[in-house]
Amino acid sequence: LGAGYTHGDGKFAPVVERGLAYLLKHQKPNGDLFVPPPNAAEANTWFYSHGIASIALCEALGMSRDDELLKQPAQKAIDFIVASQNPEFGGWRYLPRIGSDTSVSGWQLMALKSAERVGLVVPKQSYALVTKWLDFAQGAGGDPTRYAYRPQAREESPGDDFEHQRRPSRVMTAEALL
Repeated sequence: LGAGYTHGDGKFAPVVERGLAYLLKHQKPNGDLFVPPPNAAEANTWFYSHGIASIALCEALGMSRDDELLKQPAQKAIDFIVASQNPEFGGWRYLPRIGSDTSVSGWQLMALKSAERVGLVVPKQSYALVTKWLDFAQGAGGDPTRYAYRPQAREESPGDDFEHQRRPSRVMTAEALL
């Protein structure tokens, strides 16, 4: 897709078509696109994977205008993101409606913007909530020009140190600004 090929055009059309077919075949009725890995310890990839797959569906829809094949699945994927947003902090983390971090939230926000650009429905409330998260993550540690991964992170068990999550970083600043 990034090189301009779609499932209906270009020398890589069969490859793109197989990729989209995989996503559509594995999409759950609630719109979730995540295919769990065999190792449950990797479950923290759920929302990264879903967000990136949602972007792919939206980009394919926008490039091909294949509403018949892609519009409903793309909207369902976006609806899943909206339904999974944390109502308190406003972002997303590893599980639906539980926690927020700048990294996972960035991918979901990119999916929402991709959806909006191709004419899908994105509630304004989702943008208001994620803005709440970004405002919260901004200025952690006293620097209003930088963003942190999880400014609310605390020691959740003896011996764990979450200080690195509370400190602003260049990586989280770049993602938040995007």
